[in-house]
Amino acid sequence: LCVDQMTVLATAALRDADDGKAFVKKIESQTGLKVQVISGNTEAELAAKGVMASFYAPDGISADLGGGSVELAHIKDQTIKNRSSCEVGVLRMADLGDRNVKGINELITENLGSVKWLRQSKAPLIYAVGGSFRSIAKMHMKLHNYPLPILHEYRLTRRHVDEIVALYSSMTLDEIGDLPGIPGKRAGTMLPAAMMLQRIMEFADVPRVVFSVSGIREGLLYERLSSKQQKIDPLFASAGDLALLAGRHGRYADELFQWMQPLFVHESPLHERLRYALCILSELAWTIDPNFRSEWAYNRVIQSAIKGVTHRERGMLAMALFHRYQVKWRQDRREMVLLDERDRLWARCVGIAANLAFHLSGGQQGDL
Repeated sequence: LCVDQMTVLATAALRDADDGKAFVKKIESQTGLKVQVISGNTEAELAAKGVMASFYAPDGISADLGGGSVELAHIKDQTIKNRSSCEVGVLRMADLGDRNVKGINELITENLGSVKWLRQSKAPLIYAVGGSFRSIAKMHMKLHNYPLPILHEYRLTRRHVDEIVALYSSMTLDEIGDLPGIPGKRAGTMLPAAMMLQRIMEFADVPRVVFSVSGIREGLLYERLSSKQQKIDPLFASAGDLALLAGRHGRYADELFQWMQPLFVHESPLHERLRYALCILSELAWTIDPNFRSEWAYNRVIQSAIKGVTHRERGMLAMALFHRYQVKWRQDRREMVLLDERDRLWARCVGIAANLAFHLSGGQQGDL
């Protein structure tokens, strides 16, 4: 693999620094690389596109919190409706002083109050982007012994965020730094980050937040895709990449999906989408020893960086793939608590159907 194109982006730190332009010139003279100092609105747009690349049919407000600014964008119907940048990042808030809750609140209110579209968006979700927000998710996940330690698609309610703000407000910086999942260097910015998330949810009247591991880097790559590629479901793209790694591609997935149709005529669009992903992945473990295929395939789905699925859907897909190779469930996995009995029944039916199809066709296209 050869890198034939290098893109260097700079955000609020260089936009706002007194010596930002001089620093950019120094980087360019010493490295020969061209540095693009992007505007706040461009940063907001790229963060939103990172969300669009990694979530299925995103509908909500992307909020990308950095050290010097927070970027907001309203995403709906695969388009960016509005975008704004506010000069209020975690470092600016932390500079107001430890425990200066009043000062931080005033700064947040002043900046978010200028974003008129925020109150009018009627968005159902906040997509939280950035290291500070991810640290909040990681801490909550570990503190509550969450069964699936994957940050992407981890979800909290507004009440959870209120509780986190109250928790941080009652602790010293050392105590915050001792919480699980929080790097010591971030202890001083955790309360400001949680307060920012809380206030965004209040201003937009949004009940839930979902955390994203994708941001402006993924948005930049998404921007360079063709319009046709941008419309591909991120789950199907992720599943296709995994299948290619296993050396399996071709028409068999489509044939398997159509062959199964009479069994699942009343399924929901959600289940149909997951079933097609299962068809793409149905021969994922063909190079693995038969004694280990079911468990290996299950772990591959649970642990891979696939996008476009909630944690519950990931568990359903993994269980279905287990049953593709093994009829009897032999696992005792903590993440299965995320699934109800109907989810498990669906996974078993789809997996066993794929198993039958393999015995009839050998996994070869054209035979079904």
